Amino acid sequence: MEGAQAAMKQLTFHQKLMVLSTAASSGCEANVQFAWQLLQPHVFPELLRTECYQTRLDLYSGQRPDLGSAAALSGLAHLLPSLAPRCSGLLNPGRTMEAAARHCDLAGLHAAWGAVGQRVQSFNQEGRATAQGTWQRLACAAAESETSDALATLDWVLQAAGRYRRTVLHADVCGAAAALGDLARLAWMRDRGFPWGTPAVLVEVVRHAGLGFVQRLEQEGGYLPPAEDAGAWASEGVVAAAASQRDGVGKLQWLAGRGAAWQAWLAAVGCGNLEAVQLLAGQQGQEPAKGEGGAAAILAPAVSSGSVPLVTWLRQVGYPWCQRCFEFAFWRGDLPMMQWLLPCWRQAALWSSTTAI
Repeated sequence: MEGAQAAMKQLTFHQKLMVLSTAASSGCEANVQFAWQLLQPHVFPELLRTECYQTRLDLYSGQRPDLGSAAALSGLAHLLPSLAPRCSGLLNPGRTMEAAARHCDLAGLHAAWGAVGQRVQSFNQEGRATAQGTWQRLACAAAESETSDALATLDWVLQAAGRYRRTVLHADVCGAAAALGDLARLAWMRDRGFPWGTPAVLVEVVRHAGLGFVQRLEQEGGYLPPAEDAGAWASEGVVAAAASQRDGVGKLQWLAGRGAAWQAWLAAVGCGNLEAVQLLAGQQGQEPAKGEGGAAAILAPAVSSGSVPLVTWLRQVGYPWCQRCFEFAFWRGDLPMMQWLLPCWRQAALWSSTTAI
C-alpha cells in the first residue's frame, strides 16, 4: 500500500482525478474505494483549492473530470453521498443528475440528488433559462431511460421540477420517449399532461422514432396531429427532421404520400440525399423551375449540402448555374466542391468581384 501511495504522489493533480474517475467508470465499487484510499492523502488537500476559478482553469484546461456522471453511468450512484463532501470539485451537478436519470434506478437517482441536489436547486435561483434547461435535460434523460422503474424516475423529475414542471412538459421529452418505441410509456405521459398531438411533438417524433413507430402512433390517434392538419405534416421542421435521419428516404417517401412531396423533395436536396431526390423526382406535385430562380432555389442548396453526385445529377436533368451556387461553395470552404465547380465557373463566366474566395 505504501509503495502504491508513493507512486500516486508522483502523478499530477489532473492525473489523480482521472484515476478516480476511471475507477468509478469501471463499475466496481471495490475499485473506487481502493482508488480513494490511495489518493485521499494527496487529493483531499488539493481539492480544497479547486473552489478557486483560476485553479480550476489551470488544472483542467476548462474541462473538469466529472466523477458524478462516471459513477452514475456505472451504476455506482449510491457512492455519491459519501464522496460528495470530499470530491465536490469533481461533481458537475447537472451532468451527474442527467446521468443518474438516464442510467440509474430510482434509488440511484435519490442518491445522486442527495449528493448534488442542493446545487441543482440553486440553478432555480440563478436564472429562469438555466433552470429550464436543467430540468428539461433531466426529463429527456428519464424519458429515454431503459431501467425497470423508468416511469417512476420520470414521475420523480416531474415532482422535483416544482414551478418548472411546465418546462418539463415539452415536445423534446416526448420525442426522447418515442425513440424507445414503447407505446405504454407514451400513454402514461399523455395522462400526465405531456403535449401530444401538437406540431412541435410531430417534429420531435419524426426526428427520434423509427418510421414504423411513427405510423403506429398515427393509427393510434391522439399522439400526432390529425391527418387533416396539412400545415403540420408538410411543415419545414417535419421534413427537415425526416431528411436528417438514417431512415430519411423512407420517411420522406411517407411524407410525400401525405401531400408533402414538394417539401420532402426540397428537404432531400438540402441534405444532399441523392437517393431520396431521385426517388421523389416527379412526385413533387409541381414542376420545379429550371430557370435562374430554380437554380437559386434548388442547385444552390444542393451545392451547400456538399454532395457532388447530387449537384452532378441536378445539372444533368437541366438545372442551370447561378452566381449563388459558386458563392455557397466558397463560403462553406468546401474544397472538393470548389475543385469540382471551378471548371464550370470558368465556362459559365460568372465571376463576380463581390465573391469571397
